[in-house]
Amino acid sequence: MAEKRQETSTSSYPASGGAPSSSSKSPWYYVTFQLSHTNERHELPVNGRYDGQLVEGDEGQLTIQGTRFKGFDPSTQALPYPTESSDY
Repeated sequence: MAEKRQETSTSSYPASGGAPSSSSKSPWYYVTFQLSHTNERHELPVNGRYDGQLVEGDEGQLTIQGTRFKGFDPSTQALPYPTESSDY
C-alpha cells in the first residue's frame, strides 16, 4: 500500500416549510496501491472502516472487483497482481 488520503464533501439539502436548509459533510477515503510486478499505481476509493487498518508501506494481497476495492490482506504474501473477486 503506497499512500492514502481523505476528502470531505459537503451536501446541501433544501428545507421545506420555511425551515433553514441543512448540510452534511461526508468523508471519502482513497488508497493508492503500487503493484509489485509493474510498479503501476492504482488509486481506489475505500470504505472508511478500512482507513484505520491500512498502513502506508504494508505489503500484501489486494483483492479487487473490476475497479472496486474488495479487500487487502497484509498478512498474505503478495502475488504479483491483484486477485479478482467474483462476489456480488
